[in-house]
Amino acid sequence: MVRHLPPDAMSILAVVRLGLVKTEAHAQQSAARATSYSVVLFLASPLFYWGTGNPGPDWNGDVRLGANLYADCLIALDADSGKLKWYFQFTPHDIHDWDAAEVPVLVDGEVRGQKRKLLLFPNRNAFYYVLDRVSGQFLLGKPYAKQTWAKGLDDNGRQIRIPGTEPSLQGTKVWPSVAGANNWYSHTYSPRTNLLYVAVREAGSVYYFGEAE
Repeated sequence: MVRHLPPDAMSILAVVRLGLVKTEAHAQQSAARATSYSVVLFLASPLFYWGTGNPGPDWNGDVRLGANLYADCLIALDADSGKLKWYFQFTPHDIHDWDAAEVPVLVDGEVRGQKRKLLLFPNRNAFYYVLDRVSGQFLLGKPYAKQTWAKGLDDNGRQIRIPGTEPSLQGTKVWPSVAGANNWYSHTYSPRTNLLYVAVREAGSVYYFGEAE
């Protein structure tokens, strides 16, 4: 079965790619972002899932205040109408170049005794996320690799940032590295073991603050 992206879907992706989204409700500033490598389409569902790139400039957040809407996001689009159904932003106001180009994994499972249609996402920022793939609801999130930039996640899946981990003129050492705890390569899920297997990179980088170019 072949499904072509409808015009509305291409318009949404073009807006995401060009960074043209502005909304007073989210107090956002426009920031460059691109769509990622991987699109996941589950044929039994009307939705497809697409990860987006990080905002720019990468290590200078002063010129793009706010969460930078649709950057570092997984967006769910209706495959027939192209309408945006939901989005989840993994790293609001990203200042470490941790995009959402990783590959989503779709499974059916049980969370807190309730059967759910799930989406598993080990993000480049070193946190592992479980979302409801129908609604985009955040269900679970934990670190899966060494990270030194957040105390954890709140009930909505947003990071509780540790002060002093932003890029600086003298350089700030933070885990994970600019390459991320993992990247665009695919993960493997086994229904036999109920485990997700992820290639993990544990390294830190020194992040420098620079003038926007």
